[in-house]
Amino acid sequence: MGQLNRNKIKIRLRSVLRIKTWQLVLLLILFGFVAATLLRLDNLEMTRLREAVLIADYEGDTEDILRAVDELRTFVFTHTVISIVEENGIQSFVLGTGPFYLEHQYTRTAHREIERARQQLEAGQDGSGGESIFDQAASRCDALARQFGWRSWTAPHVDCVLNELARHPEMDAIQDLTTAMIPSTALYFHNYVAPIWAPTPAGWVMLNCLILISVIIVRILTSVFLRLLLRFSRPKDH
Repeated sequence: MGQLNRNKIKIRLRSVLRIKTWQLVLLLILFGFVAATLLRLDNLEMTRLREAVLIADYEGDTEDILRAVDELRTFVFTHTVISIVEENGIQSFVLGTGPFYLEHQYTRTAHREIERARQQLEAGQDGSGGESIFDQAASRCDALARQFGWRSWTAPHVDCVLNELARHPEMDAIQDLTTAMIPSTALYFHNYVAPIWAPTPAGWVMLNCLILISVIIVRILTSVFLRLLLRFSRPKDH
């Protein structure tokens, strides 16, 4: 039985060795095309899931946002996803989603926290009337919004309000101002990184491509080595 198994292995090895290098190259081209197609499909699915996150962010339902983010993160962490991102006019390939920003979630939080800060400040005042610093900031930024085409309580509008409020020393009276005036925008930026290889159809085809490339390189190097060996081992004429 052992001898029979060894004979089968030898037969298979001979059949593999009979395959020409150019045939392996053609097979590699075919596998490369299939791998590119599967990677493209994975990229399209990632793009769809990322768009679902941005739509949920726009609509504002917290549960929908969390669900969409979880679906996107799960997909990216289990697939090899290659994306093209542009930064400062330069395009580059990255693994994963590339950076994206939950702008509407940030501005909703900003609006809520600014309102909380306003209530906290006014609670400590004597109610003497007059335009509050929040009303002044809102009026100033509303005018700038009309000038530059901002929508109300988008990121530029929020930044404007915060900058205007920071000019007033009264803001120092708010307890725990840093927390009250919304968290860092960095918390609303996401960038999920995909693995270099994942056990998906695209991953297995890519692995086969790497194996074929290795075999082709070994064959070429072996051929060059044998040619050199034959060349230098020829007997010299006397």
